[in-house]
Amino acid sequence: MLIADCGNSLASADVMTELYREHLAFAQFLEAWGEDGGDDHKLIASNIRSATDEFLWRNDKGSYAAFNTTSGTPIDNDVYLMGFPLFGGGLSSESQAKAISERIFQDDMMGEWGVRSTSKNDPNYNNENLITPYSNWQGPVWTVANAIISYGLMDHGYQKQALDLAQRTITVMAEDIRNSGTWHECWSSEAGGEGLAAEGFLSWNTLGYRLISDIENGSNPMQVVN
Repeated sequence: MLIADCGNSLASADVMTELYREHLAFAQFLEAWGEDGGDDHKLIASNIRSATDEFLWRNDKGSYAAFNTTSGTPIDNDVYLMGFPLFGGGLSSESQAKAISERIFQDDMMGEWGVRSTSKNDPNYNNENLITPYSNWQGPVWTVANAIISYGLMDHGYQKQALDLAQRTITVMAEDIRNSGTWHECWSSEAGGEGLAAEGFLSWNTLGYRLISDIENGSNPMQVVN
């Protein structure tokens, strides 16, 4: 299987989603330029979809989880990546999308300011400012994660949930501007939603500029066209 041939010890939903999208995009590129090889990349994308279903989808959780390819065992941590494949453009089935739309809004994952990067039931959950030297994805809210999941929910027809998530995300960003005069790279997912680390951060936070209007209009500027 593709997942076993990659030489890594961990397969996760974000990597599989990005690889799936990249191969579909390259197939479209080759076809547009009249080059051979498009079907090969579509086949690779199909294999990635099959591997994601086989190794990362968890019926018992109603979401995606990582997989240890060395030990051949699933990794049980509940993190924001559980909703990433919705962004894949055909990577998730409609039944999977429905299950994720329900799971992502459960209290351990959804906070006042959006999707927590890690479930508050996880023993490693925290909202500490640990951006230096390494990013902390153990609890805080991140714009990029919430935007990707919002667009994914919308693409699968869950516009109400997508708009709810988008509004939570933009609310904490607006509160940060009002309270601190700038944006931070991430925010506490607990009451207050205070900015954590890297003040003056733009980069992916600029996704917030059009997030609500995109969801309201049913527009995904990064949509995959199969």
